[in-house]
Amino acid sequence: MEIVQLHGLDPELFEWVGPLVMNPRVLKANHNYPFKTTERFRWFVALGKTGVAGFVPVEEKGWCPVVNNYYVEGGDLKLLKRLLKAVKKAYTQEPLRAVALIEHAEVFADCGFETTQTLAKYVKMTLTPPDTEQENAQQETTG
Repeated sequence: MEIVQLHGLDPELFEWVGPLVMNPRVLKANHNYPFKTTERFRWFVALGKTGVAGFVPVEEKGWCPVVNNYYVEGGDLKLLKRLLKAVKKAYTQEPLRAVALIEHAEVFADCGFETTQTLAKYVKMTLTPPDTEQENAQQETTG
């Protein structure tokens, strides 16, 4: 399985993800909330042997990137975790926010996100990058 990054208006994005985001089964998994994209989005797309197995779009808002309206085929939590790790690796210098489905809150927490608000179907979460100065100081004292 390969995870690729695409900008929000890349032609490949529409070719690969378009059929999924219009699929009633995929929309139902997202509580019938439509997927969207603009030039401010970066998509992390998991490509399997038979096509797209999942995706996590990140909207790069001026104040903070936000994960919202993601999908993994068959509710594959291991794949969701792999996608979140790819997102985390790409956004190491800034806080990252997420709106996770309540049933996926534990996966997000395992990736370092902390709950800031619980709603009926969703959990708002934040991932704060480690303070690099503090991290470097700890490594010097232990190394």
